[in-house]
Amino acid sequence: MAATGREIIWGSPTAPRVEVIGGFAVLVLITLITTVATNGLGTDHPVRRFFYDVGLPVILFYAPGAAAAVGAYLRCGAVTCLVVGLIPAAFFVVVAVVGSTVGAPGVGGGDAPLWSITLAFATISMITAGVGFVVGVVVGTVGR
Repeated sequence: MAATGREIIWGSPTAPRVEVIGGFAVLVLITLITTVATNGLGTDHPVRRFFYDVGLPVILFYAPGAAAAVGAYLRCGAVTCLVVGLIPAAFFVVVAVVGSTVGAPGVGGGDAPLWSITLAFATISMITAGVGFVVGVVVGTVGR
């Protein structure tokens, strides 16, 4: 049975919205905190380089698309999938503000204002979440 417009936007009543959003939020928060924690290792340390060169870009830019595709396949709806796209930027702001407040090494003090970085991250994450949602809907429709 094809999904109605309401189900595509808001999702199925039995969809695991909280699990999709919460699971992705935990993954993003753990990655951001781990990345900040590796600042004390030195710039050439392989663990720090892995988190800065691989972990952070994957979580901030690519993972929202995959999480949104899973959410769309599970019929969570467009709203849930777009919230997934906002999570990396929102948690980036929280970690940056808290890290700057407590004086975490390597956090804050950059040349670009926080709002512009956050807007850029949110834009990229929302676009990948939107594409992921469309892919998830197509796969869910064709595969069922």
